[in-house]
Amino acid sequence: MKDLIRTILMFALIASGIFSGTDIITTRKKMKLAESEGEEFNSFILTYPVIIKILMIIGMIFTMALAIGAFMDEAIGAAIVLFLFALMGVWAVLGTVVWRVEFKDNIFIYRNYFGIKRRIPANEITKVIDRQNRHGQSSFRVYSGEKKLFTIDEMTENMYTFYAWALNQGIEVETIKSNSFF
Repeated sequence: MKDLIRTILMFALIASGIFSGTDIITTRKKMKLAESEGEEFNSFILTYPVIIKILMIIGMIFTMALAIGAFMDEAIGAAIVLFLFALMGVWAVLGTVVWRVEFKDNIFIYRNYFGIKRRIPANEITKVIDRQNRHGQSSFRVYSGEKKLFTIDEMTENMYTFYAWALNQGIEVETIKSNSFF
């Protein structure tokens, strides 16, 4: 059962990458090209692809409709479980629609799940940890000293632009390989 769930999740990740136009190999080639040309990174935005946002919203609405239907059929237990899944859907929607990191004029403007913005000067970033799972998918954890500022995951657009920026700035990038699926 675990393998089936992992397989379904992998297909979902691959499909969302294909539909969003985020080809990981192409992105890494662009990153290497930017490194070799010494490109200046004046501005970029880290956010989730539109297709991911749409899928999250549709999934949340569908789960809410199922929960309401179960409640109307007096299947209280099923309604409670579905409402809990719908709440997780709300969290996923907040994470994909509201979360964003924008780099402009040497300042990162980080907006968390709740829409709260923080301005982080680029010179405060001291370390980036590239955490790779056993399938080679990365997530970047961005630090100022020992304090974690934010995390960028594999599905984020311009993730490797950020990586190339960090390398160009001489920021320490540490790679940690993990045996876990996520």
